Amino acid sequence: LKLANNPFDFDLDYDLFRQYKNLSYLDLQNTNLKRVPYLIGLNQSLITLNLAQNSICHINALNLKRMYPKLRNLNLNQNPLRCDCNLIGLRQWLDEIILSSSNSIQ
Repeated sequence: LKLANNPFDFDLDYDLFRQYKNLSYLDLQNTNLKRVPYLIGLNQSLITLNLAQNSICHINALNLKRMYPKLRNLNLNQNPLRCDCNLIGLRQWLDEIILSSSNSIQ
C-alpha cells in the first residue's frame, strides 16, 4: 500500500489498518510522521515499511521488534534520528535480520 507524499496532520490511528491483515508492504515516505506508528492488523504481516523522509528522531528497536516481528525491510533514510544509545538496539536488530536472511539463503 503506497501512501507516500501525503502529509498527515495527525498521528495515524493504531486501528487504521485493522482490516488489512495480509498487508506486507506499507510506504509512508514523506508523510510528516514524527514517530514509528504501531498499526494493529499489520503486526503479523508487515515485511516492508518505508518511513523515509519523515521527522522521526527516536526509535526503540525493542518496541519495533515486538510491534512488527516479521519486518525485514525498513527504510529510515532522511530522518533526523538522534545519535544516542537507543540506536544500539536498532543496529543489533538490523544485524539479526541480516544474519537470519543470510542463513535462509544457504
